Amino acid sequence: MKINALLLFLVCLFLQSGKTQENNNSIDLVFGVDFSNRNLKLIEEGNSRSMSIIDLREGLERPSINFGRIGFNFNQLVSKQFILKTGLRYAKIGYETKEIMPIGINQWTTDNTLQQKWIRFKYQYHFLELPLMLRYKIGSKKLSPFIEAGISANYFIGTNTKSIDEFGKENGDFDELTEYHKIKLVGLIALGMDYILNTKYDLFFQINSRYHFTETVKADTPINENLYELGIEIGGRYKF
Repeated sequence: MKINALLLFLVCLFLQSGKTQENNNSIDLVFGVDFSNRNLKLIEEGNSRSMSIIDLREGLERPSINFGRIGFNFNQLVSKQFILKTGLRYAKIGYETKEIMPIGINQWTTDNTLQQKWIRFKYQYHFLELPLMLRYKIGSKKLSPFIEAGISANYFIGTNTKSIDEFGKENGDFDELTEYHKIKLVGLIALGMDYILNTKYDLFFQINSRYHFTETVKADTPINENLYELGIEIGGRYKF
C-alpha cells in the first residue's frame, strides 16, 4: 500500500507539473557501470541443507563489475529545486565465482596451490528499467549537488552464464526464462553533481544504489536471492 501511494503521488505530481511549468523539460543520455552482487536469505530457519548451500555459495561467489547500462531520462521541473524523472534503460548486472578448480563431479575448490587449470563463472541478468524518481537539487550554481530517490519497474529480458578460463576465453549462452520473475520492483537512491554548460546543455555525474525487492527466482525455493547494486552514471542533458 505504501508503494502504491508513493507511485500515485509521483504520477500526480508529474502531471500537475506539466500544467504549471513551461519550457522546463529536459532529456538525458546516460551511461553507467555497476558493481553488483546478490543477497541470499534462508526462508525456513533450521534447514541445514539449505544453510550448507548458502555457506558454499558465500565461499565461492563474489561481486562483479558490469559495463553496459545505457538509456535516457525525461525530466520535468516541479519547482526551483525539485525535478521528477522517468525514462528507459537497459542494464546488465550480476555476480561471479572466484577462480575455482574442479576436484570431482559438482565439486570445486578455490585452493590455488593445486596445479590445475582454473575457471570462473559469471552470472548476468539483463533488464529494461522504467524508473520514477524525485530529485532535489541543492543550490543553483554552475556546479550543484543533488540527491535522488524513487523506485523502478524492471522488465526481465534474460540471464546468461559465462565461463571464463585462465586464458581469458569466454563461453556463454542465454538461459531459459521460465524460472524468473518477469517484473521486478527496485528501490533507488543516488547522490550526484550537475554542471551547467549553458542555457541548453548540462553534464552530470552520480553514484547510485539499487536494491531489488522482488526475488530473482520465481519458483518456490528454500533460498531467496535478491540482487543489489552500487554504480556510477555519467551523462549529458538537453533542456527545452
